[in-house]
Amino acid sequence: MGNPYESPSTLCASSRIERNTAGRIGFLFSLAGISGVAMAGFVPPYLFAFVFWFASLCIPGVVIGVVACFRSPRRSASWAVVIGLLGAAYLQTLYLAAYLDPSYVIPAP
Repeated sequence: MGNPYESPSTLCASSRIERNTAGRIGFLFSLAGISGVAMAGFVPPYLFAFVFWFASLCIPGVVIGVVACFRSPRRSASWAVVIGLLGAAYLQTLYLAAYLDPSYVIPAP
């Protein structure tokens, strides 16, 4: 007769935690991109180009997240897609601001 108080981890030696590394990478890219979008209004003009580049990380986050949605577990991958799409929807506004007033992006000498 076996020990009734035996730990569940010793009963099933083949239990593994599944990880979706691509989903996590996509989530981190999307999170960095949405952080860049959030910082866009609070930085001085000479840092706007850096913030715009930082905000554009939403696009690779969406692409990696969509690819990772075909693997299990999907939670971080689906959050990467949602957050990345929200950040990418705001990128046009940042681009339009830089296009209408180029002196804001490239300071005059």
